[in-house]
Parts: sequence; structure tokens; C-alpha cells
Amino acid sequence: MTTPQIITEDEWAETYRPMPAASGDGGFDFGDGPTLLDWTQPADLALIEAAEEDRIWTVVDGDGGLVIVAGHHFVNRMGYIVTENPRETDDIEVEMDA
Repeated sequence: MTTPQIITEDEWAETYRPMPAASGDGGFDFGDGPTLLDWTQPADLALIEAAEEDRIWTVVDGDGGLVIVAGHHFVNRMGYIVTENPRETDDIEVEMDA
């Protein structure tokens, strides 16, 4: 297992450009509206299902707090974020500002 590249929220948002959630009330606003997708909401689920895998990220509640990780994850997930730009690797984690 490789050590993930750790980047800041600002670097991540500028590079990958998170897209607004359809439900509009999930939080994680990076400047264009809430981006956290709720998989239990039909409109948000449609966005997740339509997205290419390299554009899906999961917000997880880890030991040290919230982290955004590349890909679909289920354990400790808070929700998903879909980005405009794809990633080239799954070895990325986003440090969340405290």
C-alpha cells in the first residue's frame, strides 16, 4: 500500500473543481454552493451514478477528523463529492481545515 499524497482543501478545490450538489443542502461549499452529495437523495444519487469513477470523492470521518479521499468508500462516509476535473491517481487525501 502506498502513502497517499496529502493536499490542502484549497489545492484540491482549485485543481479538481467540486460541483454543486443537486439537493443544495449538504454543506462543503467551496465557492459555488454546497457540494456534499447525499446518496439517499434521488437527485444526488443520479449525479453520483452518472459521474465517471475518477471524478468521485468520499468525505469520511476518520480518526483525526474529516478527510476527503479519492473514490467510492462506504465505511465512515459522510457523503460524496463529484468534481469537474478527473484525478490521475487514487492515492490522494485532502486535509480538511479545522
